[in-house]
Amino acid sequence: MKKLDEAKLCEHNLIIYNDLPAFAEIYTQYAKEHLKGGDELIVILTCYETPEKVRRNLSRAGIDVSGYEKENLLTIIDSMKVYQKGRESVSMFFRKALDYAAGAGKKGIVAFGDMSSFMVSDRVEEMLRYESTNPPNLDASTRIKAFCALHRDDFKKLMPNQQEYLLNQHLKTLKVTV
Repeated sequence: MKKLDEAKLCEHNLIIYNDLPAFAEIYTQYAKEHLKGGDELIVILTCYETPEKVRRNLSRAGIDVSGYEKENLLTIIDSMKVYQKGRESVSMFFRKALDYAAGAGKKGIVAFGDMSSFMVSDRVEEMLRYESTNPPNLDASTRIKAFCALHRDDFKKLMPNQQEYLLNQHLKTLKVTV
C-alpha cells in the first residue's frame, strides 16, 4: 500500500497481481484509507470480479459503498463495458469524471483499471495501442492517478516484446501478492 500512496496525480502505473484476493486487497485498502475525507474520486474498473463482488469486498471492509456511490465519490464498473467502447469513449468517461471531481472540490481521480478485459476478449494489440496513448507521466491537466492492473497469468500470455512494451508504457510497476 505504501507504494500506492507514493503515487502522484498524473502518473500512469501498472499493477501485476497474482490473484483476485491480492487485487481486492489493493483496491479495498486504498479505498478505505482515501474515501473518508479524501480529496480524490475512486474509479474501479473490474474484470474477473463482478461489480457486485467488488462492492461486497468493500462493504466487508466497513466502507459505505452505496453512500459513496450516491455521492459519486466511488464508481465501480465492469471493465469490459468501458474498454470495449474504444479510446474516445473511455476518454469521455474520464473527462466527465474529472469535471465532476473539479466541481466537487476534489484534486482528481484515482483509477484502478483491470486491463485483463482486453486479454479475455483476445484484443492484445488493441490493449497495446490503448496503452500507447497514455504516457508514463500524464499531462498535468489530466489529474488522474492511473493504476492499470493485469492478472499475472494474463501478463505471462504476452510475448516478451509485448511485456516489455507494456512495462515501458508505465512509470512504475508494482507486483502484488497477498
